[in-house]
Amino acid sequence: MTLQAQDFQNHAWKHRVIIVKGNDAERSAFLVQFHPTKQEELKERKIVIYSVGRTTTLINHADGQNPIMYPDVELPQKYQDMLQKDETFEILLIGLDGSVKMRKTSSFTPQELYDKIDSMPMRRSELRKN
Repeated sequence: MTLQAQDFQNHAWKHRVIIVKGNDAERSAFLVQFHPTKQEELKERKIVIYSVGRTTTLINHADGQNPIMYPDVELPQKYQDMLQKDETFEILLIGLDGSVKMRKTSSFTPQELYDKIDSMPMRRSELRKN
């Protein structure tokens, strides 16, 4: 299944988006930290991941029991514009409101990501409701 750029709108107010840009080794080293034992944490935080290299893959952890992978998707232009052109490795966390919440040019642990998300006002509100 190929997703089109307009599908970005489906993420607004529904998903937190992580974009991982880099070569295959860099992206794999980062993404392997989240699989397979961290699926529940990703789902709970409504996370979808775009893995950007020669092609882009969308990994949806937010909807359903198991992650759904969509290979060869088009990275929405809004996200392309957020990436720094001069960085070879970059990770962005985009909040439910569509704004950049974190930008890193080196890898980090899942716990660092969860702590960042859990400190956000909307996430704190979600936690209070549960």
